[in-house]
Amino acid sequence: MQRLAIVALSLFAVSAASAQTLADRRIDAGGTSIRLRCGGQRTGGAPLVVLEAGALNTLDTWRDVHAPIAGFARVCAHDRPGRGESGPGPSGLDPRGYVTLLATALRAAGEAPPYILVGHSMGGLIAQLYVVQRPTEVVGVDHQQ
Repeated sequence: MQRLAIVALSLFAVSAASAQTLADRRIDAGGTSIRLRCGGQRTGGAPLVVLEAGALNTLDTWRDVHAPIAGFARVCAHDRPGRGESGPGPSGLDPRGYVTLLATALRAAGEAPPYILVGHSMGGLIAQLYVVQRPTEVVGVDHQQ
């Protein structure tokens, strides 16, 4: 059911007529500088859509769907440490550490749960681990290889 909802969300996003403005900002996540790009409005208890890129990708990998999703939901993507415009991260950072870093960055940015996590490749692993480590913060998850 959750997967169907995410697929429908993605299809609607791609077909959305008007692209929304996205804004970049730098967030200090426990001493690591993270570039975060968000857009769209969040009303009531609506979830934040979090886009998690593949291993060597940056937030720009979401360029075709990011702004259209912002037309109907609040959506954020980020550059993981050492990618794009984010600073270097702590040495030995593994996928579990990325979950902690993502949670810290989202909170520092004022982007509170609940979340819908959408991951690609390694981003899918991070999304799944996020659900395992922080199940009360997530209302939906999808990942693609």
